[in-house]
Amino acid sequence: MLHFTRLNVTVFLIFCVVSLLVVAVMVNMLLTTPVHAQISVGIDAVSGADTGLRQEPSVASVVRDAIVFLAGIVAALSVLMIVISGIIYMTSQGDTSRLERAKSMLLYAIIGLVVALLAWVIVNSIAVAFGVGGS
Repeated sequence: MLHFTRLNVTVFLIFCVVSLLVVAVMVNMLLTTPVHAQISVGIDAVSGADTGLRQEPSVASVVRDAIVFLAGIVAALSVLMIVISGIIYMTSQGDTSRLERAKSMLLYAIIGLVVALLAWVIVNSIAVAFGVGGS
């Protein structure tokens, strides 16, 4: 039989809302692209002058974008695993095997989140250093 106290339910709901906000921000960072509609090109664009828009992506920028995308997926999955481990922890009812399982899941999810964030930082630092660009 599950026994939830008012404090446990409140903490769980706050944890879920914060986790959903984190996932929403991560998805927003992954899926948004810069808009070049604000570039003032003038009459030179008609005559074939360079507008500053990128026509073909380089191999390095495609690799960078793929690694950043994969790091975002790992980060989103890590946040999901943190939520799942919290649910297992709250519903364990003192069962030591479930408590240990939840704690180990939480530890590995946090390690995954740190690895994903470090991958994003390292890839963007290298990309900026080599002039590929950063986000």
